[in-house]
Amino acid sequence: MNSKRILILVALMAAVVGPLASNALARPGKGGEAKERCDERGEHKLDRMAVLLDLSTAQRAEAETVLKAESESMKTLHEQLRQGRDGLQQAALVIPFDEAKLRELATAQAKLQTEMMVAKARQKNRLHALLTPEQQTKAAALKQTMGGDRGKHHKGF
Repeated sequence: MNSKRILILVALMAAVVGPLASNALARPGKGGEAKERCDERGEHKLDRMAVLLDLSTAQRAEAETVLKAESESMKTLHEQLRQGRDGLQQAALVIPFDEAKLRELATAQAKLQTEMMVAKARQKNRLHALLTPEQQTKAAALKQTMGGDRGKHHKGF
């Protein structure tokens, strides 16, 4: 009787823990899988733009060129921002506290964030310039109805 309970308990645990463990192992991490996810997001963005704004074949090709051109510089900036964030976290824990060093790191991080904002704005501007006036109007209307850019996953472009 006792062994039956143990067997049932083991089966229940396997049923609960098994899918969680396999899901954790299947999740892409840093490295090649993360790059693939980024590439897929870019393609997804382009697909949404093409459908929602009825892009011509030429517009789509040029939009793809714009997205690819900016993606490399943005990847570099993302990596520099990550390293800067790590440096800030480490500097905050150093004893004795070195405020001058922390300010220096924070200033460098702010400059990188500025560069990222400019790169994103440049990309949006280049994409916007590809659109006809009618498509620009439609894009502005879609942005309003979809709640803008921030905090809205899979909405807008």
